[in-house]
Amino acid sequence: MTDLMQRTVVLNEIPNAQTAFVIPGRRLCGWGPVETTSLSKSVKLGEHVVWLFNPSRNLTSSELLDEYAKRGYTPTHPYILAELNRKDAIFSNDVPNATVWSNENYAIFDCWSDGPRTTVCIHSHPWDQWWWFAGTAL
Repeated sequence: MTDLMQRTVVLNEIPNAQTAFVIPGRRLCGWGPVETTSLSKSVKLGEHVVWLFNPSRNLTSSELLDEYAKRGYTPTHPYILAELNRKDAIFSNDVPNATVWSNENYAIFDCWSDGPRTTVCIHSHPWDQWWWFAGTAL
């Protein structure tokens, strides 16, 4: 598997924080004290190109932001990544993926032994090498 993938996502309506991450067939976990008040204001409707990259190494949160910058990406808006995972329900089974906003707020889409899940949380521990991160070209 390559360390870079491209997906196109069409966002036809702007969800709110309570519904954006609710995806049929996925358990919603870790809804904690994350900053979501500005998310609906900062997303744009239409077609979005999402680049998913895998750094192939463990990373701290600050190293992850450096990886985005090194590739010329900004983190993909979490509603756009949620829509990608909504439209391709099994994508995260093979490609655990995440994005970040407002420092260390994360939207994570994965599938472990307890089944497919979406986690919205503050993530402060290192990322393992199997994670894929969603970026948007600058």
